[in-house]
Amino acid sequence: MFSKSILIVGGFIAATAFLSGCGGGSSSTTTITTPSVTVTASAASVDPTDAVKLSATVANDSRNAGVSWTVSGGGTLSGTSISAATYTAPAAAAAAQTVTVTATSIADPAASNSVTLTVPALLTVTTTDAQLTSTAATLNTMQLTATGGIPLYSGSTPGYLWGVAPGSTLPAGWTLDPNGLLVPPATWGNWSGAFNFTANLVDGGESVPQTASAPLAVVVTPSPSGAHNSYLSGTWVCSLNGAFDKDGARWAALTSFQTDGKGDITSGAIDENSRDFTAALSGTVTGSYAIGADNNGLLTSQITWSGGSTVTRSFAIALNNLAGPAAARARLVEIDDAGATPSGQHGAGICYPATTSAFTAATLNGNFVYKTDGETSTGAPQTHVGRYTASNGQITAGYQDYVILPGTTKGNNTFTGSYTAPDPATGRYTESWDMSTSSTPTQSVEYIVSATQFYRLVTVANGGLLSGDVDAQTATSFTSSSLKGTIVSYGNGRAYSNGSVSGLDSWVNQGTADGNGNLTINQSYTNANGTYASGSQNDQIIAITFDSTNPGRATFTPSGGGYGYLYFTGNNNALEMVYNSTTGYMESGNLNTQSQTTFTDDAVAGNYLFGEAGVTTPGFTSQGELGLDSEGNVTGGLSTGGEGYFAFDLPQSLTYQWDASAAGVGGLLIGGSNESSCIVNSSTRIICIVNTSPEAANFILLQ
Repeated sequence: MFSKSILIVGGFIAATAFLSGCGGGSSSTTTITTPSVTVTASAASVDPTDAVKLSATVANDSRNAGVSWTVSGGGTLSGTSISAATYTAPAAAAAAQTVTVTATSIADPAASNSVTLTVPALLTVTTTDAQLTSTAATLNTMQLTATGGIPLYSGSTPGYLWGVAPGSTLPAGWTLDPNGLLVPPATWGNWSGAFNFTANLVDGGESVPQTASAPLAVVVTPSPSGAHNSYLSGTWVCSLNGAFDKDGARWAALTSFQTDGKGDITSGAIDENSRDFTAALSGTVTGSYAIGADNNGLLTSQITWSGGSTVTRSFAIALNNLAGPAAARARLVEIDDAGATPSGQHGAGICYPATTSAFTAATLNGNFVYKTDGETSTGAPQTHVGRYTASNGQITAGYQDYVILPGTTKGNNTFTGSYTAPDPATGRYTESWDMSTSSTPTQSVEYIVSATQFYRLVTVANGGLLSGDVDAQTATSFTSSSLKGTIVSYGNGRAYSNGSVSGLDSWVNQGTADGNGNLTINQSYTNANGTYASGSQNDQIIAITFDSTNPGRATFTPSGGGYGYLYFTGNNNALEMVYNSTTGYMESGNLNTQSQTTFTDDAVAGNYLFGEAGVTTPGFTSQGELGLDSEGNVTGGLSTGGEGYFAFDLPQSLTYQWDASAAGVGGLLIGGSNESSCIVNSSTRIICIVNTSPEAANFILLQ
């Protein structure tokens, strides 16, 4: 008889056979060794979606059966064989993952071995916009941070390799070092402003490193001292205009507010309109401000609209008259369209201290001219110029010329109307015009600046936007002799085609009028859609015809054809509009007396308030303080605002020189590389163009 028992001894199986019978017996022992599995991986960690090679060997595998493969914890296996496999990691999660890959002997499934792999968390920038908000007083550096990935190590400190993403830039002077330290300009002192950029970073992955990027917004809030708060005191009236980020639609606002000279806006009124609005807005204003010792500061307004909604807006503000004790003008540029919660709009404006004694009905009696600019409900540029007589709440003798590009014009556009008494606290009043060419009255709101200066905002018209200036006529009759002597004219032009603005121009000219209806251009500086020219209009003689029926209205034929209109407020001062229906082109400008006759460094030396003459495009806008010395140097500080960016009181250092080719006309060239061309208008006023900017802006220096 044959029998067998199996014993497990020290991992070996001993088989013992017992033979019995046949009168005797003998025994024998056979030892059998089981398989053992070893697994190796080409890396201990694997980046998300990356792959790692695996191999397995089996000892005591007499049949070379090899292994089978399994994975737990996520990911997939591919290319499996009896000795190898490829593991592909899953997409990264917020936290690191541990994955186990097991190789099991096919010959003996009880024999297996495993390898543990780490899939790091997704590489992520953890710095938020809120962490990149500071004040100028506390700004030092800003550290960018991240998590996930496989950090690089410097000693025992983990880190990543940082940089600025391709196509993204930092403002001049800012740097981002490889360790993620964002450093402000060392030479700008307490830098203030806001900008957006995209940060890139790379980890220390063993095969294909992870990369990540994040758009970030840096905001450094100005910290003006308040030393000159008293310069902004009393009632101020401002005209502002700008654009919305979402579609480029223009907006305009008028406001009158009262300040206490100590940093508070105590009360005020505001009106705003845009083609994006279903109805014009009106409301009240309070707020605060701080003006530094260089006359640059920060103004914040809290607006409560008549419907109950509220909004806060922030502006950089600059004042003229550095010597004090009170400013006579102020410039604003909106600076809240940047950072983590941008306002979605940007713009600029000019403010004057109001003559509150003019906030009476008597101020509104007389003859007036006006020019309003804007766009229709479809975004087509439009300009209106005209004149009217007002008396005891009634408007008569209204006459208007207007242009809506690409070139529709209406002459013989007459109107009558009515107006309300002004608010004695704000100088605000309303007008309603009955136009001869429309059955819908044109509604508007006006703000009194002084007895001769007003601002106008159309609130109901053709569904678009119109805002601008109203000036009292200081003469009752106008003839060719109303234009005699030296003048300066300036303004902006727009070309319009295929449903959008296709070109932008700006110009400043000096000329001489003979008092007989002839105006000769002596010197011109033009920027035609970014192309600069000096003298291209020189020696042109423009014949001007005065309208005997509508006092102050005059017409002329521009050098390029089309039609030109001037509406005079007084001798040598007029509002200007030009259009050419053939080219789809329109100009809006001003003509003023040139009272300055001495053109020397000493004559122009002084501190000036810098600001653009209207916002012509949805781009960036600047304002601030510039000082011209008597040795050809320009220094000061400018603040700039626009979509996704602002910079406060950035130092400026330029030079200026007189234009030798235009001796005797007041031609002034500012900038080391002839960046701007100007004409001196008066002892306190210089008018310039930016030579080659595609935005073709005018700017004015005012003392």
